[in-house]
Amino acid sequence: MIHTASPKEMANIQYLNIARIFDMPVQEFCDMYQIYFQIGGKRYLFWDRACHTLQQGEVAVLKPFQIYYSEIRDGETDERYVLRFRTELLDLILDEKEKETILEQLGCGIIGLSEEKIEKLYDRFLLIEDYVHQTGFLAEKLLAMAVVQLIMMLVEDDKKESYIEEQKVTPPIEPILEYIEKNYEGTITLEQMAEAAGISKFYFCRMFRKVTGATPVEYINLVRLIHVQNLLEKTNLSVEEIAQKTGLSSSTNLARIFKKMYDISPLKFRKMKRTENT
Repeated sequence: MIHTASPKEMANIQYLNIARIFDMPVQEFCDMYQIYFQIGGKRYLFWDRACHTLQQGEVAVLKPFQIYYSEIRDGETDERYVLRFRTELLDLILDEKEKETILEQLGCGIIGLSEEKIEKLYDRFLLIEDYVHQTGFLAEKLLAMAVVQLIMMLVEDDKKESYIEEQKVTPPIEPILEYIEKNYEGTITLEQMAEAAGISKFYFCRMFRKVTGATPVEYINLVRLIHVQNLLEKTNLSVEEIAQKTGLSSSTNLARIFKKMYDISPLKFRKMKRTENT
């Protein structure tokens, strides 16, 4: 397999240090694996209908295109590294079976680490940060090796006692999330959701945002856009047809929401994904 992408296109890494409220309703699409490494403070992550609190020294692993929100709350701080990488990066040093095995072992969730492992992991993030900015014919392989070594460090800690127990979603909200996932193709109103939850619209909106970090409309649109991405990449349906199949009513509405969320048009996204896959 021939790779033409640069290290920056195969993986990227960010260091973030935030001391304010920061809600992130997934403002960019991410078709990469994401590894959060919490260095200080705490961050709240919501995915798979559960709220996870990422504490200092813990790692969160998220799969490509996974629906999630994250935030810090009033008076709290957040210091972390975020590594994103494409699975194609691993092809540089692993065969297909090895890649499948290591990604299956990596899994998805929050992992607690020992003090010794925290220091080693921090050094590995610094090394990857250096390799991401290197150039030359070995740059990609060095980056791939560093990412695989980081994954192996996490896989070694991938035991049941290492995973952190999540806080399940408040009962009135959990069935609504399942309802949205099953009915995203049609019209979903605030009245319908509040009635199904058995609470007032005002209280429902407050509870939904507190639990998920997003408004009901933001969450519904995100669920729809995940399906839009899949249809753009894997079918030849027009944007208008995709809009009708995903509950977004029209190509104009789909394009507006897609551009606002991902800062790219649907057609440019389709072209980009097809170029990557050739």
